[in-house]
Amino acid sequence: MFSDQLKNIKINGRYLCKDNYLYFYNVGSGISVLSKDTKITITLSFLNNSGYIYIIKNKEYNLKEKVFIDKETELVISVNQPDTQIDICKANEALDNTLVIKDIIGDFKKPQDSKCNIKIYGDSTIAGYGILGKYGDEISLHMSDGVEDFCFDALYSLDCDFNIFAASGWGLIFSSYTTPKTIGIIDKCSFVSVTNSEVWKDDKKNDLLIISLGTNDYSFIKENAEIRAELFDRYFQAYEKLILQERNDNKNLPVLMVYGTLNESECYELNEYTFNVLKEKYNFIYLHKFNGNASAISNHAYITAHKKMKKELEICIKQILKI
Repeated sequence: MFSDQLKNIKINGRYLCKDNYLYFYNVGSGISVLSKDTKITITLSFLNNSGYIYIIKNKEYNLKEKVFIDKETELVISVNQPDTQIDICKANEALDNTLVIKDIIGDFKKPQDSKCNIKIYGDSTIAGYGILGKYGDEISLHMSDGVEDFCFDALYSLDCDFNIFAASGWGLIFSSYTTPKTIGIIDKCSFVSVTNSEVWKDDKKNDLLIISLGTNDYSFIKENAEIRAELFDRYFQAYEKLILQERNDNKNLPVLMVYGTLNESECYELNEYTFNVLKEKYNFIYLHKFNGNASAISNHAYITAHKKMKKELEICIKQILKI
């Protein structure tokens, strides 16, 4: 059915269209439609696990509705008046589940694209890992929420189109949690997600690249302290490679490096070292340090810190893009 309807649907983030279904992996990804009637019906399910989606009407983020999906579900979404934008956003990250949208019934058209397009690479701090739970709580789908995350919140509030690629426990090139430990985002960034090997073809020109990585890389570096300097250089080289790949079609693409969301002071040096080398070689490289906290699950920043960081990120984006 989507072969006929895709022209009327705005796709947010990376996706696959196969078997006449739409598959979404990354947090925050999904669809937007402009309803021409007072309701539309969407049939959807999750693969691998249950999960959460958000329904947002007319960009009213504060009135968003969170819906738990544990089996194939037919959602009837009613609106008060025609020409209401309806956004369906995946709340969980790729490591948790895959959202499948199977059918959309109703009279609708495609909303306008934003004038600003932003690509993001990140780890658990972008994926919303455990941000709704307190330190000591057990991790769960309910406690993790990438739509409540500072990054999604800021980009959505600024009405940006965005492409989030994030995975908890992953670093740029090192991790204590992947197998092998020397595999990272740099090895997966050309795919739809870290859990899918389909190549992603980005047909949009990006206005800004945001990178929030380093925490998991530094954990690996600590485990191999005897070659610390070498690993710092390897991290920088991978960072440079990622930036140059993204600048292949846009040599002046601004890059915003962010860190400090968990207040993890041990790894500050890694990103600061990388930034100081990069800024001497390239233009339009920016760095922002958050004063996050570690009061949520597994020392992650709690939701209140995300609200503060959201405002900071908005300011950074506005200053860089002059919007």
